[in-house]
Amino acid sequence: MYKKTLIQSNKGFTILELMVSIAIFSVVCVSVLGLINMSNVSNNKSEKSNIAVDFASEGIEVITYMRDNNFLNNRTYTSGILTSDRNFIVVFNNNNNTWSIDFGNDNNRETINSCSTSTNNSCAIYKSQSMGFYTQSRRNTNPDLINTGFYRLIRLQSYNGYIKVTSTVLWKDGNTNKTVSLEKNLWNWK
Repeated sequence: MYKKTLIQSNKGFTILELMVSIAIFSVVCVSVLGLINMSNVSNNKSEKSNIAVDFASEGIEVITYMRDNNFLNNRTYTSGILTSDRNFIVVFNNNNNTWSIDFGNDNNRETINSCSTSTNNSCAIYKSQSMGFYTQSRRNTNPDLINTGFYRLIRLQSYNGYIKVTSTVLWKDGNTNKTVSLEKNLWNWK
């Protein structure tokens, strides 16, 4: 004869099992979202640092271009660049695609001695909304130019046979002021 056995099946979760699985799922989701947020914050900081390095490099490249242009046109290598140890900004003229140096020493505007992210817009870097180029201006009155939140000051120091170019870019990262400085020596090739 055959013996019958009853097999019981669990057709669902108990309330306790359901609550435990929801708790585990919640912990996993919160952890993943936290990691995503940390990654986004880190990427944003890294992007700002990269932009600052690019702006600092651009400052040095502009002065290097001016020195090279002087050499190619048989002028002294510091022609139009250096009269003494000075701080300045570089201004891009999009009408004729040229750069110029602004020492800030005219009678109508301030001399550029320092740069700050809080009060001094004399060394702010602006972006043209319509044309996409970047420039600096001690007093921006052009509504097309928007402040990027980055500030650049270039310093030239004269030595025997070369000039030292230091390009410093400042920006705010939250409540913290950040700075990147790059240096290059430009030699007299003649």
